[in-house]
Amino acid sequence: MENILNTPLLWNILTVVFAALAIIVMLILFRYNRKKKMFSYKIISNSRILTSHNVPGKLEILFNGKPVKDAYLSYINLINSGNIEIKKEDFYEPISINFGKDANILATEIVRGIQTVLVIEKGKIIVEPTLYNKNEDSMIMALIDNFKDEKIEIDGRITGAEISEYKYKTMNPFSWVFSTLFFFFGVSILGAYQNDLAFMILGLIMIIIGGFYLVSNIIAFIFLDLLRPF
Repeated sequence: MENILNTPLLWNILTVVFAALAIIVMLILFRYNRKKKMFSYKIISNSRILTSHNVPGKLEILFNGKPVKDAYLSYINLINSGNIEIKKEDFYEPISINFGKDANILATEIVRGIQTVLVIEKGKIIVEPTLYNKNEDSMIMALIDNFKDEKIEIDGRITGAEISEYKYKTMNPFSWVFSTLFFFFGVSILGAYQNDLAFMILGLIMIIIGGFYLVSNIIAFIFLDLLRPF
């Protein structure tokens, strides 16, 4: 058994297999990490803060001189969740935040992040297009009265991108496993073929590629929670 493991033929076969796997993994990782244009939203909170329905007597609640019966405070975050910028001209239709046709939007503003113009229309907020670089976001606050449906709909159209609810990024186990194997296979090949320049170069390439993705995964794992926009 020991003689078989020490035969050059076996190592040559294993090297060819590992090299083929290396190419396949490179292509898969390249496809996984290719440029993606994505725009996401997250409803942070949507809470009733004031109601006059159950207040006895003739107490009247006013906001800027107007009566308020059932006030809600909502926070919605919009974010470029892809890995390339979304330009102003990429917005075929602006992002709209719809609270229902009967909702009365009392006030709205961007409390954090990229600033742009917010236009209040009947029951909805129109977010004027602007540049969003990778991971840039806008946290929008809205004070709403007569919010009957208690349902918020976000819509819009962006060239080459989808608009969807934000999902927390999770670590890719595939990348972890193969980057680790890639790295240590490279070390093995480099150690086994110290007198063969071609195999030494192959092993060194595998170490560099595997090490790059391994370090990237470790950095992403450490800072993942800190980089979450919500």
